[in-house]
Amino acid sequence: MEVRIRECGACGFLYSDPRMDEEDIQVKYETLTKLGYDKQRHSSSPAKKRSERQQRVLELFSGLRNPQDKPQRVLDYGGAEGHLLVPFIEQGQEGYLLDFIQYPQSDPRIQYLGKDLSALAEGQQFDLILLLHTLEHVVDPVGLIRDLKQHLAPDGLLYIEVPLGAWLEWEFLREPVTHLNFFSEQSLFQAVKEAGLDVELLQSNWQWVTHSQEACINIVGKNGKVASEPTYRTTRQQRQSFHALQGALKANARYYGKQMVKSALGLA
Repeated sequence: MEVRIRECGACGFLYSDPRMDEEDIQVKYETLTKLGYDKQRHSSSPAKKRSERQQRVLELFSGLRNPQDKPQRVLDYGGAEGHLLVPFIEQGQEGYLLDFIQYPQSDPRIQYLGKDLSALAEGQQFDLILLLHTLEHVVDPVGLIRDLKQHLAPDGLLYIEVPLGAWLEWEFLREPVTHLNFFSEQSLFQAVKEAGLDVELLQSNWQWVTHSQEACINIVGKNGKVASEPTYRTTRQQRQSFHALQGALKANARYYGKQMVKSALGLA
């Protein structure tokens, strides 16, 4: 079967075609569990880097809210072991987890609720929902954001983090099963808006994910109005071969140098 990458003419969203359906996704995660992926996923992720990532996520929200407005109920959707919930729990907040695979949890105080939103009670709400490196895996990104919005408290926040897939990743896709969606700031902004949230923060950074530095997009959607929404870089801008040159060469000069040259020469 041939798989192609398509582009939305309106926002530059890049996606694999044909699409996996929900049954395919279920089979995918059942297979990963059988292969023991739940036991080895983060085994090689350095503890220091995990700690740095925890602190980065926590500080992001410290900059958006006054100390007295700390989110009291935090849900990590697709959060694996839930280690990003630990700093919130240590501040006295409640941490909840949804994931297709029930990994060994990072902290016994984390409450694993189930595999997806069907495990939540109608009207169950959270002050903050984390959706980190999950949206690139799902069949219907806008639909998932819209469903998560239904579980956000008034003025609640949804933090989404995805790879900057519209840069080089889509060109050098090795297989069409892991990542189905390839975002730019523009396409992610439009997805959040289409789902009914205002955008409070939007940025592209090189940052540690699980095993390496990656070019990522961070966006915070609010279940309510914001005073002024940030501007975004277009898909066309971020698709340029040398768009993320400085960060790429710092992260892995040999690998990304070759990839950018190949992209510029049309050798993908």
